[in-house]
Amino acid sequence: MSIPADAVTRMVLANDGSTTQLLAALLGHPLRVRVLDQRGVPSSQVRPRAAVKALVPGDADAPLVVRKSQLVRPDGRPISHNTVIMTSSHLVARSIVDGGGTPLGQVLQGAVEQRRVITETGCRMSEWGGVGRPSVYRSYLVFAGGRPFLYVEEQFHPAIVTPIRDLPLLEEDPRPWPRKARPAHPRQGPEMHTYIGDGRVSLPQPPVPARKPAE
Repeated sequence: MSIPADAVTRMVLANDGSTTQLLAALLGHPLRVRVLDQRGVPSSQVRPRAAVKALVPGDADAPLVVRKSQLVRPDGRPISHNTVIMTSSHLVARSIVDGGGTPLGQVLQGAVEQRRVITETGCRMSEWGGVGRPSVYRSYLVFAGGRPFLYVEEQFHPAIVTPIRDLPLLEEDPRPWPRKARPAHPRQGPEMHTYIGDGRVSLPQPPVPARKPAE
């Protein structure tokens, strides 16, 4: 049965369960996670600030774990870029950190009673195979015991999750981060990513006008 592309997009954006399981079912083959980076970062250095405020009560500078990964096909081609921010004090966070390439949904399944709350959906430029393309993204918080302990942002390959008309394309990433600018090749378009990093790990972004960081 063929599913219209816009229906797939709406299904993915509204999904409140495992993204990996949903996309694997839609594509008809298993998917795996490629972890690119995972480290502890002081909460004062993490963006977006709205996610930090949800995870860390008050103004404390608490340690967070930031994990950057890709969801990939069996042949290694990525179909999503993912960022997970976790409160390091939560028991499930250690299972995720130690889980390596295990998809987030599989680690969480049965480990904790949880609910997911979508915080943002939209469309943003991202690089796929060296080419900048409009890509659908979403972010959500995972709650357990009435409090959030995980923030997740997923950005999808446009050939898998197609941008739709009612998702306006953001002209720039509203989450400024210290980085070293590198001019983009004119055929490739801007190199824009939704990953969150710290001063030791910065991904290239085009220079943007100075502006007040989004809260």
